[in-house]
Amino acid sequence: MKWSAVGTGAMGGAGFALPLLAIFYLLRQVAKLSFPPFDLFDWMARRLPGPVVTFGIDLMVSVLRLLPVGETSAAAKNAEQLLALGMFVLVCALAGAFLYAWLDRPSPLHPAYSGAALGGALGVCLGAVAASISRPGAGAGIGYFLGVVVLLAAWGAVLGWSFPRLLPRQPARPAGEASAAGPVVEAISRRRFILRVGEATATITVLGAGLGALVADRRSRSAGAAAGVPWSERNALPNAADPVQPAPGTRPEL
Repeated sequence: MKWSAVGTGAMGGAGFALPLLAIFYLLRQVAKLSFPPFDLFDWMARRLPGPVVTFGIDLMVSVLRLLPVGETSAAAKNAEQLLALGMFVLVCALAGAFLYAWLDRPSPLHPAYSGAALGGALGVCLGAVAASISRPGAGAGIGYFLGVVVLLAAWGAVLGWSFPRLLPRQPARPAGEASAAGPVVEAISRRRFILRVGEATATITVLGAGLGALVADRRSRSAGAAAGVPWSERNALPNAADPVQPAPGTRPEL
């Protein structure tokens, strides 16, 4: 296992995770589906020991109080979402490092197939996590489960397909044969591939995130124009009859 392959796989996994996040965000806004990074974050928070979660919350609040970010409750929610996105990218980076370490050894299986298998397995895990979390108003049925598996399998297939292009191997040459042009051609080809992949990745990420934000903004405006009042003022909350009330000054939860 070579560190060049591991590092390249980690960067590739994290880079290809960005357009995947944009696609998940677009599907969330268009079809009101669940969002895998948030589901993974919630699942982890529910299973970590209580003192660890409390320490994390206290640390985050202490940092936010030192920064000019406005109200702590709203800033904390944004910080949680950023942590969830970062956790998802980290998982993809670790998976990419493992995949490239595996591909950096002789194998009869095509790199794209190996990547698709790893991505599909990761999708099954994320789909199971979403199914175990009850989130009102967010779809997490069998269609969502299959969609997550297919998208993660496509992510892995693209990552595996990129392996021989990101880490090209020079064929063995007979002793005494000139090979000065080989590394130059290899470097130019690799650089050109990275530029093209970077352009495609940035395009998909910007388009997906932009369209998702546009859909969310139109939905918010139409709901505000039609109702004029918050949803909670026109509908009974699930915990309306709960004798336990939120502490004064804390963020109300639905």
